[in-house]
Amino acid sequence: MKEFTITQETSGQRLNKVLQKLLPGAGTSFLYKMLRKKNITVNDQKADGARILRSGDTIRIWFSDETYRKFSAENQAPDAADTSAELSVQPDVLYEDDDLLFINKPAGLLIQPDGKHTDCLTAQVGRYLMQEDKTDRSGIFRAGPANRLDYNTSGITAFGKTIRGQQYLAEQFRERSIKKYYLALAYGDIPCRADAEKILTGWYVKDHRENTARLYTGTLRPASAIEVRLGVTPLTRNNESVLLRVHLLTGKSHQIRAQLAADGHPLAGDPKYGDRRWNGKLARQYDLKRQFLHAYQLALRDINGKPLHVVAPIPGDLARVLKGEKLWEPGIPEA
Repeated sequence: MKEFTITQETSGQRLNKVLQKLLPGAGTSFLYKMLRKKNITVNDQKADGARILRSGDTIRIWFSDETYRKFSAENQAPDAADTSAELSVQPDVLYEDDDLLFINKPAGLLIQPDGKHTDCLTAQVGRYLMQEDKTDRSGIFRAGPANRLDYNTSGITAFGKTIRGQQYLAEQFRERSIKKYYLALAYGDIPCRADAEKILTGWYVKDHRENTARLYTGTLRPASAIEVRLGVTPLTRNNESVLLRVHLLTGKSHQIRAQLAADGHPLAGDPKYGDRRWNGKLARQYDLKRQFLHAYQLALRDINGKPLHVVAPIPGDLARVLKGEKLWEPGIPEA
């Protein structure tokens, strides 16, 4: 039998979510079956998976040691021999307090595992917090990301270090109280007076099978289309491209990439929505291997209501393109 007591720091979670963290190797149907049979109890009583756990609640898992080890989090870790290099990787911390953590994610790293990659940003954050003794070692709570970035998009990813922090960030992103800004290098030009933000609107449809998005700008569109908006501000220009500050007003997968492409301004280096000729030129001249998109600023308030501005320096591969194309200016956050 294994016993876990909910603390003030880990209260407020649903029982089924806690069990999925404690027993990630067990399926949902198996866990609910164990709840029905009282092989898993809360305060020695039968409990529903939707129950919200409070400080002082005690979860008891009436499994044999062998069965518990089979499903437990410890048994799901990758083979240390295959991940020794990854275990040494430390996340780039931009800001941290008791509840919140903001990381500068590099391009080429998933935020969460997908079964193909052995490491991800969430795992790196978990190891960092464990090494710094800043996490709940029972496994009842794990720091999780509050926002998502594509695999080849760099920049700020927000994590809740505590239940309070996680719930706070989730509410802020859901209510769009957080202002999200990206740097994007786009083809052509977007006429707009200096320091003015132009709003782009469209109707978004995601093709999950192809993992692509399509934007409609006219009245003819599928009934399932969702309205999306971007604010764009040109920062610097040359005769071929424009560096934009992009204000993400609605957040959908691939939205910035697809919406700018639909507006006639595909991102530099974008393999899905970009211009093949221009991408080839930038790859040859600057070895650019991914879309030029960087989540560089979040503006919000911390849990105590104080203004908080988190900025991620632009990575070297993107800075190289800007300097080579004579688009660099003071004020652009440099690595």
